[in-house]
Amino acid sequence: MRRAKLFLVLLASVYALVVPGARGARADLDAPGITSPSAYLLDVGTGRELFSKEGHTRRPIASTTKIMTSLLVMERLSLNDDVTISANAAATGGATIGLKAGESRKVGELLKALMLASANDAAVALAERVGGSVGGFAQLMNEKASALGAKNTRFVNPHGLAAGNLHYSTAADLARISQAAMRLPEFRRLVSTRRYSWETTESGKPALLTNSNHLLERYPAATGIKTGHTNESGYCLVASATKGDRSAIAVVLGGPSREASFDDARQLLDWALDRFELKRIVEKNKRYGILMKAGRSLPLIAEKTWVELVYDGANGGRIAKRRIDARIRLPIIRGQRLGELIITRDGKRVGSVGLVSGRSVTYRYMASGIQDYFRRVVKKIENLL
Repeated sequence: MRRAKLFLVLLASVYALVVPGARGARADLDAPGITSPSAYLLDVGTGRELFSKEGHTRRPIASTTKIMTSLLVMERLSLNDDVTISANAAATGGATIGLKAGESRKVGELLKALMLASANDAAVALAERVGGSVGGFAQLMNEKASALGAKNTRFVNPHGLAAGNLHYSTAADLARISQAAMRLPEFRRLVSTRRYSWETTESGKPALLTNSNHLLERYPAATGIKTGHTNESGYCLVASATKGDRSAIAVVLGGPSREASFDDARQLLDWALDRFELKRIVEKNKRYGILMKAGRSLPLIAEKTWVELVYDGANGGRIAKRRIDARIRLPIIRGQRLGELIITRDGKRVGSVGLVSGRSVTYRYMASGIQDYFRRVVKKIENLL
């Protein structure tokens, strides 16, 4: 007996679903003016690029390097682990916390010094503890960057000081690295810390460390992350913020002043969190068509929700096309995947949502004439589309 084929009857004669969407690149026309030569804006929830100004151009990144340093340390050490300070770490130049060779510090203490006071000696001490040496740690940094898709990034040390043109990243890569770091609760707590009482080595008296990211004081939505500056890099800032259920990361590199970098980041974050909204394009368990099989209608059910980020006032669209697997045969079991909805943005596929059967059909067609009829119907529908 010939096996019956699968036949699709659409709820209507329309094959595509048009839903409200964003204007894509047109949103950039309304974006704020950015004074920094390089900037990038990332929506954390969707991972979508919202804005880029030379965002994929390699640049020196100064102490924003320490985001990757903290990420690796937190992945490999406990905050209560001990670190013995080497002579090499104690001799590190630039901004330091005054570590002394031979003293012992907790990982958590050194991370506070690293990210609040941008202490280069703490960076070297942590790097040596994890990688055995600065060079060994830099190799781990580059491996992690590659794993995160940061293809235009290269590290030679854990702090970004005096690295020349061998040590670089891009605003886009830094946003991805920061997105990964912000998934760690310990990292989020660290970069949102405004002040920390550091017990100095010589006097034993506490010194108050204040976070160099002044957005934490000035911008209510701010949640982190890190500043950076050298003569070569200009003023750099990676900044994150959250409003409601939305979070964004802004990166500005090469700013003309510290205040300009703060202003650029604040404008970008406001634009991301105030001018974009989330809309459901596909809803889990909702019906998106029916399939006629053996005289019974099978609801085609979305197996997950798909949410898109939509620009304020957008009049464009998102298109989800139904695609049914013609190789499926009886019996059909409830919950069995029968096809998918193709999600596109600006004419390009960005993902899909599976369609599953809402009920079971366990017997076959017997009449070949009925089979041929439905086969012709499906063929006509495909030709129309």
